[in-house]
Amino acid sequence: MPTDGVRERARHPVQHCAQHRAQHWKVGLVVLMVLPVAAPVLFGGAIRGAIIGARGLSDSRLEGQGFPKRIVDPAGDVHVLASPPVRIASTFLAADEILAALVDPGRVAAVSRFVDAPETSNAVGIFPPSVTRIRAEAEQIVELRPDLVFVTSFTDVNAVKLLQGAGVPLLRFSRFDALADVLANVRLMGAAIGAEREAEVLIAVAQRRIEAVRARVSGRSRVRVLLYDVPAYSVGAGTLIDDMIDTAGGVNVVSELGLRGPVKLGLETVLSVDPAVIIIPRYAENIDSMSTLARNPAWTALTAVRTRRVYHIPASALSVVSHHAVAGLEHLAAVLHPETKAP
Repeated sequence: MPTDGVRERARHPVQHCAQHRAQHWKVGLVVLMVLPVAAPVLFGGAIRGAIIGARGLSDSRLEGQGFPKRIVDPAGDVHVLASPPVRIASTFLAADEILAALVDPGRVAAVSRFVDAPETSNAVGIFPPSVTRIRAEAEQIVELRPDLVFVTSFTDVNAVKLLQGAGVPLLRFSRFDALADVLANVRLMGAAIGAEREAEVLIAVAQRRIEAVRARVSGRSRVRVLLYDVPAYSVGAGTLIDDMIDTAGGVNVVSELGLRGPVKLGLETVLSVDPAVIIIPRYAENIDSMSTLARNPAWTALTAVRTRRVYHIPASALSVVSHHAVAGLEHLAAVLHPETKAP
């Protein structure tokens, strides 16, 4: 993906992991509302345009170079930030992770309830227990008296409207479709909280790492790859994962099919695209999907399984729409082009 009120993470032994995993990938969930609520889904992109318009919301705008700054919220209402906010509330994990890199935890009143899940969070242990863990529930957030709240296109629309009605300043994000979108979100968050310098440093480091990957895979033959979230989910074009695969020197076989966004794949489709590499997000250390796939006669026909090019990459590097996606990019480049691993 990515809150709140989304499904628990996966089929694996730790039941609470399903919640967190779905929260990450829920970016774009509206296109899969036909799926059962309990289904674990991999999401790497954001739903924008007509769908956002249909929900009656848009992204917030931030105006002004220094403080005071103006936030034009999703309803078009204007809020003035006279000074850098000191009671910031985050309702989604990507914002938690960016805040962890930009500000002292003492300025954060609340983070999402997924921040402490080690399988998918890159901010474990950063925010002390005194920082409230929240769902996107308007009443709970209002009681915290925040001076700025970060929400996103997958935050419950009714909660967003209630917060607007209560006069809470909101910064709403919907673009997570590419690495450039992720870094733009870092810049916007930094500007909103008065951490412009810190944000630019974070962005510069990320951009250097991205360019290093591009340089390593430049001129290499592109590897056809399937990102597969067992039992049956993947993502196509218009998603962050698709952009990461492309940047890492791969070709997303789901995009080759002309599919966009999160998709459910049948085995026949997987067999027809026959990827050279399969990437599976890892949500627990004791999972060995390679062995599982190799026991299925149908899967053994796949090139990736026969050549044992089925790889796990930590979900905290793949199911992420913060600057930590760069780690996922580096993992992808390392397995798609192992001959180019960074020294």
